[in-house]
Parts: sequence; structure tokens; C-alpha cells
Amino acid sequence: AEMGTLDTTKERERSPWQLNPKRALALDEAQRVFAIATGWAMRGRSSGAFRRARDGHLVLFGLATGGRVSELIAVTVDDVTFHSRGATVAMLRLKARGSTKERRTDVPIASKDADDLREWIAWLEARGAAGAFPLFPKDKPGGRGDGGTTHLTRWGARGAVQRIYEEAGIRRKGLGPHGLRHAVGGVTREVTGDARAVQGRLRHSSESTSEQYSRLTGDGIAGAAEASRAYLEGSPVVTPPVVAQLALPVAPPKPPVFVVTCRACGVKWSSRQEPVDEACECGSVALAWRQAA
Repeated sequence: AEMGTLDTTKERERSPWQLNPKRALALDEAQRVFAIATGWAMRGRSSGAFRRARDGHLVLFGLATGGRVSELIAVTVDDVTFHSRGATVAMLRLKARGSTKERRTDVPIASKDADDLREWIAWLEARGAAGAFPLFPKDKPGGRGDGGTTHLTRWGARGAVQRIYEEAGIRRKGLGPHGLRHAVGGVTREVTGDARAVQGRLRHSSESTSEQYSRLTGDGIAGAAEASRAYLEGSPVVTPPVVAQLALPVAPPKPPVFVVTCRACGVKWSSRQEPVDEACECGSVALAWRQAA
């Protein structure tokens, strides 16, 4: 696919997520949004403009993880673990709409995305944030209101993302925070060429989908995340060996089943091998057989 477009032709293999052009960012739009969010995050931190910095980091975090808006706003400072190759975020999600059961999934992010996150957390901690403090608080830490101890709401997150969309010149009805998730799917598909990498990064929850990427390793997802980050910032992209890491075991072919009919008495039975040396219970060896469909 060419840069700046998402392939929607029926002849090409469809992505594992259903693309709605009105609610998805095209590839060039994703790059513009990434650039705007990066600028907002940096200038917001340096100038002390809390909302601008938070909005920028929220969008960068969405493009780094492919999280649903409910997942993004639920993350706390304690949920982020930094390591030598980047960071891992424990993202919380309800198992089903309206359910009270929860699950946590460790999501790897690229090394540069981890650097952005480290700077944002340091900025928050310098203002009193720690532990279970929201990664994206509603109010400025130590400031007015609740002092930054309340998580940003879904509507607050929507407003934050919309402000950056407008700055990037993107005004399209129906395009909200979920557009960032679609962008992650589109960019991942662009840099890996493998639909299973998209499934791994978007963490689809249905059993039928999970079976298709159950062999995806953490390194495979991390490699796709690194390549996606490079694509968004316009750097040279090294396509990760995702296809090799995603190789699924090939099930051995099932042996054929034959339906055998005795020409003498008409009795039928099934056999796992060609009944060349078999005989019917009536003693007849005059048999007819065919392979079952």
C-alpha cells in the first residue's frame, strides 16, 4: 500500500479488524497526528502547560499501545515497567461489556515510546504523582480541583484527542480516540505485511481471533512496535521478522476415512485404511468402498 492510504480493495487480504474510513486515520494522517502530539508533549512539559502536555502524551500513548480509550485512561504510574529494551504497560480491560470481571495484559512498547513515557512520568512525579496515581489525570497534580488524583474521563480523553486532530487539520465526523487504535492497526500492517501482527498488537479478545495469534511472542509484538514508531516519525523502517516469529504449527493431515459396503449382504462400515485385505462379517470379500467427503 502507498504511504498515506489504507488499502480497502476487496481483492487484497482484509485486516483482522473492520476498517471504517470515517473512524480510522489514514497513514499520512497518523504521521501528522504523531508529529503534532510530540510537539504538544514537549512544549507542554517545558512551559508547564499541563493540559497541552497531557493531551500530547495521551495521543502518543494511544499510538504506542493501540489501546482502547477505556484502557488508556485506566493506566496508573505503577502500571508502567521500564526495562533495557523499552517498557511494558499492564493494561486493564473488562472481559465483556457490562461485566465486572477484569483482566490485565502486559503490552510492550517501543524504546522511544518508553522514553516519552519516562519523561511524562518524571514530570508528574516532580509534582507529587506516585504509585497508583493516574497516568493521565483529569487535573494538574498539586493544582486546583482534585489535585490530579482522578483519572481522565472518556469524554475528557475524547476532547484531548479531538484538539490534536483539529491542530493536524483533520475534521471528520465520527473520528474519535478509537481512530488511534485503527491507526496502530494500519501502520503495523504497513510495516510488517502480516495480519497476525495486527491481531497481536490490537489484542483481540475473541477466542477465534486469539487462536490465530496465540504463537505470537513478546519479541514479535515488540519488533512490530519498534517498526511502527519509526514509520510514524518518518525514520527508516526495518521490517521485523514477524512472519517467522508468527509461524503457526501446521497440523498433520488427517487420515482419510473410507465407507465400505459389502456387495453380498449390503452391510456398511467405515475404515481408516483402504479395505484391501478386509472381509465382511458374513465372510464375503466382495467389497466396494469410497472415500468419505
